[in-house]
Amino acid sequence: MTLTLATVLISITVLNPLGRPIPGANILIDGSGCPANEESCVTDSAGRMVFDLEPGKRRVYVAKEGFRTFDGVIDLTAERPNLKLVLFQLVGSDKK
Repeated sequence: MTLTLATVLISITVLNPLGRPIPGANILIDGSGCPANEESCVTDSAGRMVFDLEPGKRRVYVAKEGFRTFDGVIDLTAERPNLKLVLFQLVGSDKK
C-alpha cells in the first residue's frame, strides 16, 4: 500500500524593502518543480508564485538580477499559506 501525503497550496510573494512586488524573480524549492501550468518558476506581475507541495521544511532560493539572493529553509505549512519574502537591492544597482 502506498501512502500519499496531502499537499497544500503555498503562495510566495517577493517584495522589495518598500513593499513593492518584484516580478520576474526566480523561485526554486528543493524537492519540487515548477507548477504544472508554468514553464518556469518566475513570479508574476504581482511578485507572486503559487506552489502545490507536501508540507514540511524546504530550502527555498529566490533570485532576481539587481537584488541579493534569498537562500533559506522555510517550514511550508497550511498554517502559513501566504509567505512574503523581501529581497534587498544590491549596492550600485538601479533596479527598483
